[in-house]
Amino acid sequence: MPLIICPDCKREISDVAPNCPGCGRPNQPASNVWAKDLKGVLKVAAIGAFLIVVATLGFRSFHDKDAAPTGTASGIPAPAQVIPSFEPNLEGQLNRIEFDGGHSREAVVDNWEASLETVSYPALEKNPFKLAGKPYAFYGKIVQIQEGDSFTSARIRFPERSDWVLYVQGRFETPYLEGQFVNVVGYLAGSYSYESQAGWNITIPAFAARAIFSDKDRKPYDDLYKQRHGATRKDKPLSSRTN
Repeated sequence: MPLIICPDCKREISDVAPNCPGCGRPNQPASNVWAKDLKGVLKVAAIGAFLIVVATLGFRSFHDKDAAPTGTASGIPAPAQVIPSFEPNLEGQLNRIEFDGGHSREAVVDNWEASLETVSYPALEKNPFKLAGKPYAFYGKIVQIQEGDSFTSARIRFPERSDWVLYVQGRFETPYLEGQFVNVVGYLAGSYSYESQAGWNITIPAFAARAIFSDKDRKPYDDLYKQRHGATRKDKPLSSRTN
């Protein structure tokens, strides 16, 4: 078996002897010494690594706080509101209405105030897709109307001429019938084609309606306008009358 030198009396002793036979010094195998030394080294390394991690996190926190934009609590900028785009057709503009206020009184009056007031029917007929998506309001006579399951489709004629007709769709139902005059507020939506009873293919301007109401039922909208502007708008009807 291997021999080692006793550190005290310098005698050669067995490495497995519990004590030095000469001086009685307790014998500690080399493996235990290395184990203790290794434990110490690992302990020091663990403490050092912990201190490095703490220092790194503290630096990051300080740096992020300094770099945080004004008005944000976490340093992450608030995401910008994404406003979707809507196709310039009936489906797209009806979706736009649902997204932007629906059929509330406030949304109807906003739509009316933003509407084009000088676009004539010939201009609508000539450039239906160029004007698609524009807010518009008009007044006319119901030529044909169909409703069901919170949906309305109608052909509404301008008072000036019998062939000035818009095809109107809305995601609501109304109490109105053929032959009644109504105000219509919403968005121009390109054109709509259908086949007449005589077999002719007819294309007319299309309109996505936010609201359809008669002059008798327009008081709530006039009242809101009065609240906003101090007087009922008497200089023109609620809807645009085209020339």
